[in-house]
Amino acid sequence: ALESTLETLAGLDRYETVGWQLAEREGRPGLLVEARPKAHAPPFLMLGLNLQNTTSDDFTFQLAARYLTFDLAWPGSELRVEGVVGAQPAAGAELYQPLARTPLFFAGKATVNRGTLTFVSDDVVVARYSEDRAGVGLDVGVNLGRDSDLRLGVSMGSLSAHVDTGDPGLPEIDG
Repeated sequence: ALESTLETLAGLDRYETVGWQLAEREGRPGLLVEARPKAHAPPFLMLGLNLQNTTSDDFTFQLAARYLTFDLAWPGSELRVEGVVGAQPAAGAELYQPLARTPLFFAGKATVNRGTLTFVSDDVVVARYSEDRAGVGLDVGVNLGRDSDLRLGVSMGSLSAHVDTGDPGLPEIDG
C-alpha cells in the first residue's frame, strides 16, 4: 500500500525522487518519507513542432505550446493552457480538480480551433473543407492509475464547415 501511494505521489510530476526508509525518533520506530521537488518545475512549459504532408506537394507546419501549473484554483488542481499556431491554429484550457483524497475528479474545458479536412484520391486533393470549432465541456471521472483515467462528460459547441476546394455542391455545416 505504501509503495502504491508513493508511486501515485511520484506520478504527479512534481518531484524528482520519492522514497522512504525506516527511522527512529526519540527511541520510537517510524517511517520517514522523503520527496525532493524538481528544481526546474512546476510550472511547466512544453513545446512541440508538427510537420505533415497530405500529398507529395502539400505540406503543413505547426508550432504548439502547453503551459501546466498546479494548485492554482484549489489544492491538487491542474491548469493546462494550450495553443497552436500555423496550419491549423487552436487554443484551449482545462482545469482538473481531484475530489478530496479519492481517485475521483472533475474537469472543465474550453477550446477553439480552425482546421482543414482534406480528402485525397490518387495523390490528388478532391475536396478540402475549412472548419471552425468552439466548445466547452465538463467531465467527471476516475483515475485508474498513474497514466490513465476514465471520463464521462458533456460538451457543447459550434461547428462551421465550408468547401474550400472541390465540388461546390458538397454539403456545408453551420450549427
